[in-house]
This record gives sequence, structure tokens and C-alpha cells, in this order.
Amino acid sequence: MIKNYDRRSISIALAASLSLFSIAPAMAQNPKPIPQRTPVSSNQPESCRRVNISENSYLNVRLRPGGKVVGTLSDRDLVTIEERTEDGWIPISSPFSGYVYGDYLTFCDTPLIETTPIVASSCRQVSAAEGMEVYQRPSLNGDILGRVVDGQEVTIVDRGENGWVPISEPVNGYILGVGLVFCPE
Repeated sequence: MIKNYDRRSISIALAASLSLFSIAPAMAQNPKPIPQRTPVSSNQPESCRRVNISENSYLNVRLRPGGKVVGTLSDRDLVTIEERTEDGWIPISSPFSGYVYGDYLTFCDTPLIETTPIVASSCRQVSAAEGMEVYQRPSLNGDILGRVVDGQEVTIVDRGENGWVPISEPVNGYILGVGLVFCPE
């Protein structure tokens, strides 16, 4: 009986070996594909960035790195970058042209952590030595309704857009946001 068992074991081993030799060339010709890690495609272009600043402040857009402020951006605004420079300043082409400091930008597809909104005061103070004009509409071509002086407080309606902020006091109109700062507490 032991001899029969040994013959059976040998037969099984021999059959397994032969089948392995016949399968091996087939596997070599048609190897099983190895799963590869593929990057997840983003709906946003590589040049898209999101402004990431505290909710109650603005990111200045400058004419050139460290230069004159030509506009402001709010938290979560999307911008189109051109390239990164050595000094940290990044040229943007949308929503308008200028430079922003790169530390305040994240990738557009970076998940944002939701925070509890802080209710901000709608009081702003004019910070322009020569004062500022209040326009009927958000355009330098709009009718001028009046003028506010340096240090004067105004009441904003909301954050505005494209650098223009709507105000309700001392007159209803629009003012450039670059000349406004938070009122002292």
C-alpha cells in the first residue's frame, strides 16, 4: 500500500510539473498586467489656484512684486497663475493681471477645511492720503457721487468683486477696495 501511495504522489507531482511547464511559456507571452498608479485627473487646469487667506481679509494684487496695489482678492477666489518666480511672487492673469504672494495660494482641487464663519464688522476706514471718490457704479467711468477723506469711516454692503466694494454710508455707491482698511476696534 505504501508503494501505491508513493506512485500516486509521484503521478500527481509529475502531472503538476508538466502542467507548470506548459503554462509558463503562455504566461511569459501574456503576462498579467501589473496595476499602475495613475494620477487622478483634475477638472481644474494646472494653472488654477485658490486664494487661501483668513475669511475677513483680502489678498492684495500688485502691479509688480512689492509694487503698487491694483486690486484685491477674497478668500477662496480662483486665479490663473502664469509661473512661479524665485522670490515667491506669482504673476496672475485672471481675474485680472498682477502679482500675488504665492504663500497665500493653494491648488484649486485642494480640499478646503470648513470653518465656522466669523461675523465681521462692515465698518471700514479710508486709508488714502488724498481721499477717494465714490462712484455710482463699479467703474472709473461711472458718475462720481462724492468723495470720502482719509480716516473717514464707511459702511460696506459686502466684499464686492473685481476690486470694487459697494458702500451704504455715508452714501450709496462703489469705492475701490484698495483704499480701505478695517476700522479700529
